[in-house]
Amino acid sequence: MKRLAWAFVSAVDRLNRFIGDYVGYLMLPMIFVICWELISRKFFNKPTIWAMEMTWMIFAVYIIWSGGPSLLAKAQVRMDALYNKWKPRTQACIDMVTFVCGLIFCGVLTYKAFSNAIISWNVGEVSNTPFGQPLYHLRMIVAMGTVFLLLQTLSDFVKNLWMVITGEELKK
Repeated sequence: MKRLAWAFVSAVDRLNRFIGDYVGYLMLPMIFVICWELISRKFFNKPTIWAMEMTWMIFAVYIIWSGGPSLLAKAQVRMDALYNKWKPRTQACIDMVTFVCGLIFCGVLTYKAFSNAIISWNVGEVSNTPFGQPLYHLRMIVAMGTVFLLLQTLSDFVKNLWMVITGEELKK
């Protein structure tokens, strides 16, 4: 049982660590697009029709794909005033209770993201801006990001369950 739990937790944590290592680089093209638009608009008086839309698309991917890695790094907001005073086993019990809310949120988010992505893909959705950028690929990428968050939520649950049952951290 321990080997199976460790394999799942290890695989999900490695995946989200890998994503976290690289998703930050999305800021570089976003900064480039913003600078391009700024220079084009201010110095040449030729604003683009695509820069704003590309910026929010890149940012959407950055935000949703950062969910799993930030959960892995324990970067979410939590009431540490009380939490840090508790024993690790008590912390794990509390985390398991809040897991239900997190699982419902991630499950609904993933379901809605994939249903929207499939509908968008089937109709060939494009944005209603003058640029008319296709949106179905973005919706599918966002849906994939919700899966990473859901997997990390399940990984954290397994770690907390192990702590509650055995009183020790799940290690190899």
